[in-house]
Amino acid sequence: MSLRSFVILILERFEALAQYSTTKIDDAAVYMIRKIVENEALYALLIELLNISGQEARQKALDSEEKYAPVREFASNYAGTLPGSIDWLKVITTFAGLCRAYLNVYNVDLIGGK
Repeated sequence: MSLRSFVILILERFEALAQYSTTKIDDAAVYMIRKIVENEALYALLIELLNISGQEARQKALDSEEKYAPVREFASNYAGTLPGSIDWLKVITTFAGLCRAYLNVYNVDLIGGK
């Protein structure tokens, strides 16, 4: 199984968990992650974040903010249609942490990232 397939599998599990939630914000987070996985540049950021811890991942995402402006803009626009707000950095770093945990459990090789 490729890493991309594995990430999509985790996304599908994440989507299944979100079905039990009562907030639209969770729906938005799932939608954003799906868009991230579908976009090559944003997927590359996700893969980079899989290799580092939560706070370090958040800092790297902030440092890369200019490079990843499309997801920030997308997240801001989408979150603006919902009650409350969504922190795109929190969404992507949390999802990366979830993937990292599964990768550790299943001992999936990160080499190549595709």
